[in-house]
Amino acid sequence: MKLKKIKDKVAWCLENRPATKEDDMLLILSVWKNFYHQEFCDLLHTGLKTLSFEVPRELDRQLGRARMSDLPSTESIRRVRQKFNQEDKYLPSEEVMRLRRREAPKVQEELRRWHG
Repeated sequence: MKLKKIKDKVAWCLENRPATKEDDMLLILSVWKNFYHQEFCDLLHTGLKTLSFEVPRELDRQLGRARMSDLPSTESIRRVRQKFNQEDKYLPSEEVMRLRRREAPKVQEELRRWHG
C-alpha cells in the first residue's frame, strides 16, 4: 500500500479493520503492521532482545535495529482517530458508545479525586 499521509493510513485501518474503531491500541498496531511492517518487526525484535528473550539466529540476521522514532507516534495516530470521530467518521459501535457513556461519570469522579 502506498498511502503517504498518516491520516490516510489511519482511515484505511478504520475502514478495513473494524475492530480498530473500538480500541486505540489495535488501531496503533494495525497502522504499524500494515504500513511500517519491517520497522514494526525490527522494533519487536529489538524489544525481545532487550528483554532477554531468545531470538532464533535466522531472525537475528534478518531483522534490523529499529527505534520507536522509526514509527509514527501512538499519540499522532490517536489524534487522527479523534479528529475523525469529531467529524462523525469511523465511530465505534453503539454498544461501545453506550458503555463509555455509562462509565464516564466513574472516570470523571476518579480524576477529581486524583487531582484533589
